[in-house]
Amino acid sequence: MRNAVLDPQAAAKLRRRQIIISVIVASIAVHLLGGTLAGIWIVARYLLPTPATFEVKREIRIAAEERQHRMNMDQFDALKPKPTFQDKMSTARPTEFALPDLPAMPLAALSALNPSDLVSDQLNSLSAAAGDGAGSGAGGGRGGAISFLGVTSTGSRVVLLFDISKTVNNASARANLPMEAIREKVVELIDSVGINTTFGIGQFARNYAFFDQELLPASDPNKARAKEWLAKWFSTTGSLNRGTPDYVPGSAGFLVVLAEAFKLKPDLVYIVSDGGFYRGSGSDKIPYDEINRRLRELQETLPEPATINFIGVGMKDDDRKEMRSIIRSRGGQGKFRELED
Repeated sequence: MRNAVLDPQAAAKLRRRQIIISVIVASIAVHLLGGTLAGIWIVARYLLPTPATFEVKREIRIAAEERQHRMNMDQFDALKPKPTFQDKMSTARPTEFALPDLPAMPLAALSALNPSDLVSDQLNSLSAAAGDGAGSGAGGGRGGAISFLGVTSTGSRVVLLFDISKTVNNASARANLPMEAIREKVVELIDSVGINTTFGIGQFARNYAFFDQELLPASDPNKARAKEWLAKWFSTTGSLNRGTPDYVPGSAGFLVVLAEAFKLKPDLVYIVSDGGFYRGSGSDKIPYDEINRRLRELQETLPEPATINFIGVGMKDDDRKEMRSIIRSRGGQGKFRELED
């Protein structure tokens, strides 16, 4: 049997070592236990999902804006009949006060309105509306009366087509109605039509240009635009300015111009020309049979045939005969007139 006597310092050192080892072991054990429990909890969440719960939430309604609500209430109040008082104040015995006497009224002021004058004014307004073609009776659907270069017709969708070639320019000058004067006649026509009338203007030789791509109401701004366009772009020299807005080159010819005009759905068309229509850059004159056939096809595209008025300038005998026949057969209620040299 061996008895070992340890040094006090060695014994203290041994105890400290034992304590440190015990703390480390305890810490490892705690961490292992915590990790094990955390793993069990995570796995349990997937293996045992939380049961679904159903909740009824409070319905949220957004109140109307106060301003809109007030507007609606004001509109509703405006619809309610205003209170009226039918009962008159009366008394059955004399009172302590007296109402003032009515002021003296001159008889001239009482008789200022003559009922016959009112009736005559109404009759005059009705007759004026009927004379302008604005009434609602029979024949009023075609619009008011339109007069241009001595040819009068009725219509509300008016298209003016002008042949501005050199032959027409020279012939109109010989007829004492140069192109400048014709331009002034167009301005007078535009000034005379009412707001219910829509209008369009086109000029052509073997190329062409229209004032606008659609018919415009005869309002003051549109009239001003048309006058400005006429002053700046209406040709009086026998050829079309290439700088004209919406200028279409390529020797399109009269048939193309006529088709473009009918795309505007007119009910009244005025054509000013010498009746000699060519296509291409050479002397290929368009046969009148082709013009007649094309005009018939274009008329069939409209709800009602348009009125085609033809105003001839410096026409040859054959051209005059053929165009007069075409206008009579395909021009609706159109008229043929020629300006004399």
